[in-house]
Amino acid sequence: MKTAHNKAQDKLGNQYLKGCIQLQFDTDIESLFRHYFDTTNRLVKLITTNIVLLVVLYYLTQSIGLTDSHLIVILLTTLLVLSATLSAAGILIHRLHFLCRVSLIIFSLFLLLSTTLFSTASASSNLSQYFIFYFIFLYIYIFSGLIWRDCLSISIIVLISIFLFNHEGIFVFIKSDDFIFFLFPTLFCIGAGYYKEFQSRQFFLIEELLSQQAETDPLTGITNRRTLNHHLVKLWKQGCREKKNLALILVDIDYFKLFNDHYGHIAGDQALKKIATELTHHARRPLDLVARYGGEEFALLLYDIDANALSEHSNKIVTSVAALEIPHEASKISNTLTISCGSRLLYARPNLSVRKLLADADQALYSAKANGRNQAVIFGLNYKENQQ
Repeated sequence: MKTAHNKAQDKLGNQYLKGCIQLQFDTDIESLFRHYFDTTNRLVKLITTNIVLLVVLYYLTQSIGLTDSHLIVILLTTLLVLSATLSAAGILIHRLHFLCRVSLIIFSLFLLLSTTLFSTASASSNLSQYFIFYFIFLYIYIFSGLIWRDCLSISIIVLISIFLFNHEGIFVFIKSDDFIFFLFPTLFCIGAGYYKEFQSRQFFLIEELLSQQAETDPLTGITNRRTLNHHLVKLWKQGCREKKNLALILVDIDYFKLFNDHYGHIAGDQALKKIATELTHHARRPLDLVARYGGEEFALLLYDIDANALSEHSNKIVTSVAALEIPHEASKISNTLTISCGSRLLYARPNLSVRKLLADADQALYSAKANGRNQAVIFGLNYKENQQ
């Protein structure tokens, strides 16, 4: 049976093999990528957007008459305020990061549309008109931080809008003699934007795969000690804020060295995998975690659990592993593989640290082994003492 980490790695691996030519991942991975893409360099996107707006504003005010320039100044200033407000909200409020994307879509759409339409009435040369148009196009596809599909949609909307505004049904902005001059740079921007997102998606998949591998024990497929320590500190801080309990269960396989000596290391690895899979059944809640703590040691981290539930949980773990009936003729206490558990429950509070949780759980595990193994011991006699 595969663990959650195994399944996540399989999904990422399969997606990497499929490639990202269509610039679209499976639903779960696509959601992660959109969050990653939207939150990357949000401040840089905001600064770049407003710089582009100021450049275009300067160009337009220099290129057309005074009356028209007043109108454009009002229009683009409004866009500047809207873009800056939405982007700032997305930067300052983490849960509203999508506002950055919304602001960029609105900004890019109206910027490209207004610039294109007003350029048809401009007295400047065609070359100057095309330059500012390409400048904006290059920004939208490469530097705006929008996904390629959004950029393509903006371009299509602008072209349709130009056609509707033109009563003759001809693109005034695109002179027939300069069609090739217009076409190739436009295709370049579209292609460059596609390549940029293609590279971003590949980099994202590689980064996620490496991250999964760094957090996972390669033998058992569950999380490793590094991830456990990180999660433990994170949950401790959360427990202090929410005034919740935190429990740690340390699990040690009884006489595992004798098991390896008797059956061989291959059989030992198989036993570790079976026990790891069984332990994952006891950490099903979103904030719970099971990890390989050492050679034959495992750890379960349980959030918001009381003393009675912890005692029942610990005993079930001992019983369920024994029920696997993995032969262990070299054991000094049983004919099958057994485990010992040491648990500690603490009410998270700032004046304590996770080190006490680890130290007390380790002491409880030592007591379980000293008392004959194949049992669960909880540090402390009753829960009220742990809150003092």
